[in-house]
Amino acid sequence: MRRLILVGFVLMIALPGGAVAQTNLGIVGGALFPVSDFGDVVEVSPYIGARFEIQDVNALGHVAVLTYIVQGGFALLQRKEIEGTTLLGATSPNNDDGSYFDIGLGLRAYSSANPLFLSIGLSYVNLGLGAGTDNLHAGDGYIGLGLVADRESWKFEIEMRINAMLVEGGEDLQHFQALASLGFPF
Repeated sequence: MRRLILVGFVLMIALPGGAVAQTNLGIVGGALFPVSDFGDVVEVSPYIGARFEIQDVNALGHVAVLTYIVQGGFALLQRKEIEGTTLLGATSPNNDDGSYFDIGLGLRAYSSANPLFLSIGLSYVNLGLGAGTDNLHAGDGYIGLGLVADRESWKFEIEMRINAMLVEGGEDLQHFQALASLGFPF
């Protein structure tokens, strides 16, 4: 997994050719909505993170609609109080909260005609489900749809993502992320 992230980072740096049109540093906040087996043990949990975005120029020197993103975040997973539910060695009830940490790379395609964008990405996830369990390492892929409003000195976005984590041992955990971000171009 570490090799995959390293290769992705090197490709991301190598891909933008020529001058960079704009860079953007932003804060991200929202919620993580676990579903299926993940949702049986974990409640909706707050998420906070950061994003660095590079927007390239195309061969004609115009701003391209494709951007490259490095992002990361953290969620304090709120455990449910349901008897007998087990997920990856974590049983409920358990009053110890867990943690979710992700860092990854993404691509975003903006529309030149409207404020919609489509995003895809891959992340490394460190998942802790509370006391009595080891932290788990996972690869996470997502696809998202969002809206952007930007001005010269700021950029505001809302986005809904569908995520699928592949945890060690082959367990597949799904969740949604509802995110809002405020970025500052420089």
